[in-house]
Amino acid sequence: MDYLGYYHKVGAQKQIDKLARKYVGKRVIVYGAGIMSSLLFENYDLSGLNIVGVCDKKFADESGNNSFFDYPMLDPELLKTMDYDVILVLLKMYNKVIEQIKYDMLMDTKNESVEVRAFIEPSWLMCVKEIIF
Repeated sequence: MDYLGYYHKVGAQKQIDKLARKYVGKRVIVYGAGIMSSLLFENYDLSGLNIVGVCDKKFADESGNNSFFDYPMLDPELLKTMDYDVILVLLKMYNKVIEQIKYDMLMDTKNESVEVRAFIEPSWLMCVKEIIF
């Protein structure tokens, strides 16, 4: 999939700017460190977000030792105890991952009430066009 084309279609920078206004002063964790994240971090201005780390399963053994685009790499286990305000999921199958984070990882932890949401979302009109065409 052409993720840069997708980001352009969904107005990624407008969405990022809106998130920055909504979460001003909040500590943000980005969940997902694959190609979608890499392209977003390389091509868009995320400076308005207070990103405190990037979390991914592949960082389980590397957490704290390295960085991903100058952000600390976080083991998903840290989501249970770390202090943060919101998790923005940056994966293609974000709905499934959001549910997994909420109900499998954060349930019955100090962070169970933290907001977990998609970082970039298609508009409802774009979804309808994808279904019809």
